[in-house]
Amino acid sequence: MRIDPHRLTLMGWLVGGWGAVVIVAAASIPLTACSQFDDSSHNPATPRDVNFPDLSTFTAAESGSYSKLSDAKSVFGFLTPLGLRCSLATGRESQPDGVSCVGPIPGRSHQWSLRVERGSGAKIYIELNKSGPGIFTPPATPSPTLARHEALQINQGDIACGILDVGTPACHIGDHGFVVNLDNVVLF
Repeated sequence: MRIDPHRLTLMGWLVGGWGAVVIVAAASIPLTACSQFDDSSHNPATPRDVNFPDLSTFTAAESGSYSKLSDAKSVFGFLTPLGLRCSLATGRESQPDGVSCVGPIPGRSHQWSLRVERGSGAKIYIELNKSGPGIFTPPATPSPTLARHEALQINQGDIACGILDVGTPACHIGDHGFVVNLDNVVLF
């Protein structure tokens, strides 16, 4: 099946060593769909290609008002209006800069983890077991909630999340990230 090269598709399932079923995906189609990805151009999608919102038009959130986690130099945590726990991180010695959101995705069962790190495309996982080496879950009660049409940006906007009108996040680090819509999740 051939698809638009800027729209990635569900690539497969892995069973992680800690009992977590891992979906390695990048999709602008519902997560329940599955097909082969044929992209001879090997050009990754960018925020511009996936209709990523212009976060500069959102109300700027003051990063100092958001949770700074004690185990890292610059990790800012927040809740989305629909209940995802998210974090933006930079300056950590042991891990790359990145964005992570964990929790319910509209129209899907289970808890989900969306992650993107510097230099690699976004990934989505089903969170069946939230512990184990290399698994970072934002704290259970970060505060405050990032409001609709508000954006939290660090590193001069290189790492950012904004909340769409429907209460879901659109996040990126450089040219990679994710957008959670009510009917699908777009990873790039």
